[in-house]
Amino acid sequence: MVLGIGRVLAAWRGGDRELAESRRLAERQAVADDRLGRELAEINGRVAAIQRLLEDSV
Repeated sequence: MVLGIGRVLAAWRGGDRELAESRRLAERQAVADDRLGRELAEINGRVAAIQRLLEDSV
């Protein structure tokens, strides 16, 4: 089966758009993961502080 050059180029451009979208989504996911990591670190710090307070009050 022989595809016309127009179909081949259209498929190629479609692949490029999908790759670009995939990269954008990966970047957004990385930003979200970083934010989540920072928030979890803050929560863990608060939990540790509460544990120290509880230990000191016993």
